[in-house]
Amino acid sequence: MTLDAGFLLNNRYRIERVIAHGGMGAIYDAIDESLGVRVAIKENLFSTEESSRQFKREATMLAGLRHPNLPRVTDHFVMPDNRQYLVMDYIEGEDLRQLLERQKKLPEQSVLTIGITICDALSYLHSRHPPIVHRDIKPGNIKITPNGQIFLVDFGLAKYSQAGQATTTGAQALTPGFAPPEQYGQGTVPLSDIYSLGATLYTALTGHVPEDGLARAVGQATLTPVRQHCPDVSALTAQVIEKAMAIQPDDRFASAEEFKNALIEASSAFQTKPLENTKTAAAKPGYQVTTQPSHTPSVEAPPSKPKPVTSPFVQPTESVNQPAQTPVPPYQVGAAPLPSRPQATKKPTAILLALGGILVTGICLVAGFVLLGNNLISLSSKTPTSALVLSPTNPPVTEKTTDAQPPSQDTPTPAPTLTLTTEPTQTFTPAATPVGSGAGQIAYASNKSGIPQIYLLSLDGSDEQQLTNFPDGACQPDWSPDGMRLVFTSPCTEKSETYKGSGLFVVNADGSGLNPLITVPGGDYDPAWSPDGNTIAFTSLRDGIPHIYLYNLADNSVSRLSSPTSHDRRPAWSADSTKIAFETTRLGNYQVWTMNADGSNPREFANFNSGLTYMPTWAHNGKLIVFILGNHAYLVSKQLGGVSLPEVKLSDIQYNYDPVFSFDDKWLLFEHKDNNNSDIYYMLVSGGKLTRLTTDPALDFNPVWRPPVKP
Repeated sequence: MTLDAGFLLNNRYRIERVIAHGGMGAIYDAIDESLGVRVAIKENLFSTEESSRQFKREATMLAGLRHPNLPRVTDHFVMPDNRQYLVMDYIEGEDLRQLLERQKKLPEQSVLTIGITICDALSYLHSRHPPIVHRDIKPGNIKITPNGQIFLVDFGLAKYSQAGQATTTGAQALTPGFAPPEQYGQGTVPLSDIYSLGATLYTALTGHVPEDGLARAVGQATLTPVRQHCPDVSALTAQVIEKAMAIQPDDRFASAEEFKNALIEASSAFQTKPLENTKTAAAKPGYQVTTQPSHTPSVEAPPSKPKPVTSPFVQPTESVNQPAQTPVPPYQVGAAPLPSRPQATKKPTAILLALGGILVTGICLVAGFVLLGNNLISLSSKTPTSALVLSPTNPPVTEKTTDAQPPSQDTPTPAPTLTLTTEPTQTFTPAATPVGSGAGQIAYASNKSGIPQIYLLSLDGSDEQQLTNFPDGACQPDWSPDGMRLVFTSPCTEKSETYKGSGLFVVNADGSGLNPLITVPGGDYDPAWSPDGNTIAFTSLRDGIPHIYLYNLADNSVSRLSSPTSHDRRPAWSADSTKIAFETTRLGNYQVWTMNADGSNPREFANFNSGLTYMPTWAHNGKLIVFILGNHAYLVSKQLGGVSLPEVKLSDIQYNYDPVFSFDDKWLLFEHKDNNNSDIYYMLVSGGKLTRLTTDPALDFNPVWRPPVKP
């Protein structure tokens, strides 16, 4: 029995209408009254205790998915009558089935575009650990938004696929014509999705549902060739689709990535000849089919760069997922490749310069070694993506300090010498942070494993642990006030200013108990856990521009703190949880302001005449805020009490980011960028006793102290 319009489900979701229903449940259009957003709710009517346990496991799995062509699962629950519900992003527009009902079939290039896009989503699903099989790909589960973005929807039947084990438990979709033969009894594997997508593209291209897979497998039917229905379809496109629909899984493409590459090749070949009969189907006004890049590295790259894929019946448009145009501080730079495993590469030019210096000026071998050791890190990827990355636009400081060595005296530029004094005999022992086997413990992000993950490290350099292993990366950790949990951002494929499409996750300090926070499309990042433990402030792009929101952990409600027009981000709490410091563009460039925890009484804090200010952090005594100043990224402190109070530069060290106070307010932990590499440092708030904590050639960033853990 379906739910009626107006019914309040789980005391939160107001049912608007039934989108579809069948014997196993229904899909509803609803309003999330806590967040005030529209959602789609998938209802399953499996009543056994085992199905309920399986549903919870798989719902948690789906909630962690982040891909531009997949809706996000934002909530899941089981009602007392054992009805199971998944809450997902509501995707505007019509599905491919509705489009085909109006147009009969689609032009070849449009079908190829849809296939490439869905293959990209399947590559992401199948690359999870363990792989995720959708199990119900068909025209009704592919949606096209009014802006032309393509989504694979309806995850009510998705299942884990363990190695050597087909998915046989739970419901089976078994849509005639689209279900592969093995789904009728043996269960599904990732290659089953290849078959279903091939059948979907066959239908979109020919206007005919293909012969049923089981009937073909037992010899009761044969597949009508694509070109028998549509002689104008290119032979290569027909061959690719028919191969995807092979009866035996081993005869299909070996992966969604291989299928995608074959479709790209067919698309490139198709675009080299004049398009004919493109008037066979007219696009609905306003519908523009676009593709989105995956956040997952390709398993197998095509042999050459294909031509751009566009649809012959629409005009190409800018992707709807492009980040909003926001003021960009000077430490942002443009495109950067998706990180893979970092490898230190010795650039030929740097080597020649070093050798030349040795020959001409007699620079000692040790100086040459230091020069080579400071070469850039080369981050390569098969799937480039455009993103904003933290990096200063001016040359970094040339002097470098390690824990065991005095600062280098080499000064290749006429700039004033900066002496970064390290005192190796000084033991760092702030009494308020006795955590871990060393004097304290931090969490931070690093791409040392190839893509950013979160690590734990004691302040004596021991006991380093990798906490996360997300395929799409993780960064921006922040501790709960009891030091037992972390909130962080994912996906995080590289160090960036914004994380479009990301969400927030909470995990225990030992890596267990992963829990995604409820979110909506856009991107949530910059999490800051309130000192009272009740809320998490964060930046979100759900309104198109960065705004600061508050997540209430008691009831999962979300409220906006920002002005509707300004760009606000990077919230930082006062120790009493009553105020928030943040960055805002309310007067032009980003500037540090403060406001009450409910968003009221926003006030300028940093002096506007000082220029760009950002990345604030509060002292625990509530009397001081440290932030970053200007293009050279100096650490600056300022007392609370008025805009006119002076701002004090803590040291002459340039290019520092993400400062955070120790819990006794004596020390600052921060990221320092030197020769295009970032490491974690700490020093006294007065600027003395600078110590380098991480020394690997990877990018180490987003450091945060772990609070004292009560015994």
